[in-house]
Amino acid sequence: MQGTRIANYQVLEKLGEGGMGSVYLAHDLSLERRVAIKVISPELAHNSQLMQRFRIEAIAQARFNHSNIVTIHSFDHVDELYYIVMEYVDGSTLKSIISEKGQLSIPQSLMILSHILSGLAYAHCKGVLHRDIKPANIFITTDNSVKIGDFGIAKVEGFDGLTRVGSAIGTPLYSSPEQIRGGKMGPGTDIYSIGVTFYEMVTGIPPFGTSKSSNFEIQQAHLEKIPRKPSTVNTSIPAYIDTIIMKSLAKNPDDRFKSATDFKNEIDSLLQRENLSGTPGRGIVLPQPKLPKISIPRIKLSDVKLSNLKNKKIQVNNPGLQRILKPIQDVLKGPLLPQPGQPYDRRKLLIILIPLLILILIAIAYSEDHYTSEKNKLFKIQVANKQYIGAHFITNEKEE
Repeated sequence: MQGTRIANYQVLEKLGEGGMGSVYLAHDLSLERRVAIKVISPELAHNSQLMQRFRIEAIAQARFNHSNIVTIHSFDHVDELYYIVMEYVDGSTLKSIISEKGQLSIPQSLMILSHILSGLAYAHCKGVLHRDIKPANIFITTDNSVKIGDFGIAKVEGFDGLTRVGSAIGTPLYSSPEQIRGGKMGPGTDIYSIGVTFYEMVTGIPPFGTSKSSNFEIQQAHLEKIPRKPSTVNTSIPAYIDTIIMKSLAKNPDDRFKSATDFKNEIDSLLQRENLSGTPGRGIVLPQPKLPKISIPRIKLSDVKLSNLKNKKIQVNNPGLQRILKPIQDVLKGPLLPQPGQPYDRRKLLIILIPLLILILIAIAYSEDHYTSEKNKLFKIQVANKQYIGAHFITNEKEE
């Protein structure tokens, strides 16, 4: 379809492919902007159930106006070509980022998770269950936003009956036990899938299944097995991350977080405790302030005899400077420290202590500036940790 025109949209290139169709980058000729167009496969256009599912996907996302959810612009058709026009997300999927990096840092993972949960909590309030949360459906944009996409199998309040009781839907690697059984699903279903996604972010692998595992083996593991603690896969993971992930992966939905909002509150409290706002906290150590180094230049005396310097006097020709130095010179005559039984001029002590005090104050002021500079530098690094690099938009990846 590259180079063709659909209504007011000029198709530029193919971005990805999914089970129901393909996604293309297109130019909106009316509003002069780039959009993504999800086109249903022509051979599926006569399947009424699939067409209804496609329509519900558009209705689900059209209910949303949230920065962490991909925006739907329209749902339309030309003859038998049905398509959804949506926001073009210039970036990368979380799946591709994990594949590239192997695993993400704890701060990165927590901040991405907070954004995902924000969007999901909003969707749940609008009566929509995603039912296919996974890294391939989470997008990190080039301007560092996190967005949930692909509501193709979402359950929308008021549009029930498209999924038969007892049938399993979703991607096996990320499906909840009740989803695999084809049972009743609620917010806990998405929370379980987020737990699997979180597990993969911090370890680089999902809790169940490998590339050689069959769907049956993966589904059986979700139903019957307790996953390994993330810290046994990645030893740098702290115990409190283990606790959160294992709670979200509880077999019984009642044992998980009660809602996406509760889950988000837990994550946000951790972010605050980790002090990613720029102040020192657990897991973050600021560099200790250091006193400035004072270098004393070396004087080469190879050509000068010390004996010649011993009795030399410093000559000051400026009359004004002579008047200032004369009292100091008089005071410094004789020993600097008090001698037993001898009178002592206390001005000598002041002449020694005042410059020393000035040097100490300068050193303290410098170290404070150095500490503040290092702290601000760390703050910038921590804020930068909130930024995630995006490459190329990939969407609607085939189910794993």
